[in-house]
Amino acid sequence: MEIHPIKTQCLIYEGIYLDDKKTLAFYAIPDRAFLEYHSEQGFPEINVFIQNSKSSAWKYVVTQNHTVAQLKKSIQESDQIPVERQVLVFGGQTLENEKTLSFYSVMDNCILTLLLQSN
Repeated sequence: MEIHPIKTQCLIYEGIYLDDKKTLAFYAIPDRAFLEYHSEQGFPEINVFIQNSKSSAWKYVVTQNHTVAQLKKSIQESDQIPVERQVLVFGGQTLENEKTLSFYSVMDNCILTLLLQSN
């Protein structure tokens, strides 16, 4: 049996990364629900490209268990675009902040579109 440090472990329910500080009741998870267990060590890094309306693209290195919110935070840190203004789209679908990239089947070298909401 392989042992993973607690800080590298995560649980996912229906594509939503569960926050360690919140209870299962907070997420309204029913009895006998299926939770996915992942370890950061089990997810290799992938490249995702964020393309804006001007066709410029930036590369970000993430893992598939990153949440959309984590990716948006990376975009904010590198490009000074506030998270609240960012809308990410992949495969014609608007990505929800609390869901993981794997939930949307984002894989290595995928291109996500970045739209900006007005202030």
